[in-house]
Amino acid sequence: MSASLAQNATARQTLALFTPWQRATAMLALGWAILLALFWRDTADLADVYWYSSVYEHCLLVIPVIGWMVWQRWPELRKIAPQGWAGGLVWIAGGMAAWIVGYGAEINLGRHFGLIVMMQGVALTLLGPNVIRALMFPFFYSFFLVPIGDQLVPPLQTLTADMSMVLLDWSGIPATLSGIFITTPTGYFRVAEACAGVNFLIATIALGAMVAHICFASWMRRAVFMAACVIVPIVANGVRAWGTMFIAHYQGIEFAAGFDHVFYGWFFFALVLVMILAGAWRFFDRSPHDQFIDARNFQQTYRFGLALPMALALAIVTAMPAVAIAARSAEGAQLPPRVYLPKVAGWQVEAQPQARPWWPQFPGASHTVLARYSNENGAVVDLFAAVYDRQEAGREVLAVDAGAADPSNDWVWSADTDAYAAADATAKGGRVSAPGPLRRDVATVYRLRGVTTADTATVKWLSLQNRLLGGDQRVVAVLVSAEIGEKRDARADVQAFLTALGPIGTMADTVSGLSQDAR
Repeated sequence: MSASLAQNATARQTLALFTPWQRATAMLALGWAILLALFWRDTADLADVYWYSSVYEHCLLVIPVIGWMVWQRWPELRKIAPQGWAGGLVWIAGGMAAWIVGYGAEINLGRHFGLIVMMQGVALTLLGPNVIRALMFPFFYSFFLVPIGDQLVPPLQTLTADMSMVLLDWSGIPATLSGIFITTPTGYFRVAEACAGVNFLIATIALGAMVAHICFASWMRRAVFMAACVIVPIVANGVRAWGTMFIAHYQGIEFAAGFDHVFYGWFFFALVLVMILAGAWRFFDRSPHDQFIDARNFQQTYRFGLALPMALALAIVTAMPAVAIAARSAEGAQLPPRVYLPKVAGWQVEAQPQARPWWPQFPGASHTVLARYSNENGAVVDLFAAVYDRQEAGREVLAVDAGAADPSNDWVWSADTDAYAAADATAKGGRVSAPGPLRRDVATVYRLRGVTTADTATVKWLSLQNRLLGGDQRVVAVLVSAEIGEKRDARADVQAFLTALGPIGTMADTVSGLSQDAR
């Protein structure tokens, strides 16, 4: 007993050698390390996204920027005593809930957001509310570490194409627009994902938030500056797209392509940033010598204090339910060895080749099959089905790269169209295009948990139920498409086939093995 007491006394003496801030930061580093290790898949995903995605390269700079902002505050921050606080566990629990929803619905954004919130919660639990209040801006600035923005690509592609058409009209260049494809006398242009300007927009917003905080004291001026950081990059990107087509019209496509890569890729957006900052310079109303915090304002006493070791232990325990759910992987459904597509009254399978190979992309699907049907009226459609025995990371029916587009054969999303009427659901309408130009009208619908729907929110909700509640895990995506030509109404052909097909749910259950109807 005396030896044990001596060891405890020695340990307390050793801890006393360190300042409160040294002990707190050591515990924080340990807490973050444990959390990142427990959620190592998401940690690896974030590192991969930051390093390889041009949209989120700016996240690599967010981390040192946060460190710099903390260092700015350090002279006053060191006067605030860090303290373990049980209230931070609520923040961790919120992040854990977001992670569980993202995991269950296979939404990477939810998992990544949840991990960042849990890391914030660990900081709040180990440093306490006084310190986090003093670090309020860096604390919330860490949300820029969440990779969000891919959802803006389609609307920004459309907006960029529309702005380009207006500028082409003003500059006297005749052009026609089909979705995100623009045809001029010079050639056929596509407003690609990279041309949507999402990467520049998000990076500008992140930079703008930092500048607004550091250089402005007036909230009105901050709001105006942030509005400029949103509007100017979008307009500039439209000018960039128009400029490429304008130069191509007078100098040729090859020259325009090289000019776009060198000038627009390296100099144009840097010039736009300089213009934004130069325009705001004279309105900066915060002195570089102003201190960001006053330690005297952060000395409140809060209830529910915790010793640091207990705070660290409870922080990790609070995150553990998410770890337990991830460890419990749902078993996939038993699928038939192959997929048989249905017989459709009035339609027969035929071998007529496609104008350009088209095969929808559903990564990780257990089975995929495509067949071409025709009827006596000369209509020709393609019926595609993708069957999943279960969904998991890398095998999601609504993955970012899943759907009617086929990048391997240059088929890209072009535009949303009106919905189609199926016997048991409303199918989502869309259009894909390829060089030629070639175009296809496509109807898309999904089947899972006995529900047939084209609503992606419903699919996500049902997928969440699958992952968290168990049950049959199989999911089927059904796409019906027809090539757009001068002699046929592709949309009418797709609708005629859907009408003849009958309930899509019945067909989906057959191809997934739920039903043993005649094939």
